[in-house]
Amino acid sequence: MYGYNVMEGLKDFKQRAKKEIEKLTAMNVVELDVVAKNIYVPENQP
Repeated sequence: MYGYNVMEGLKDFKQRAKKEIEKLTAMNVVELDVVAKNIYVPENQP
């Protein structure tokens, strides 16, 4: 998990969430704020 670009992951999530909200509501999303409050890193990864 180390070396994962958190900002890139949040950017990707933001884009996917924006598209999904627009699809479900038929409204244009002008701005969407995403805040990461906590990051969980499991100790034992396979």
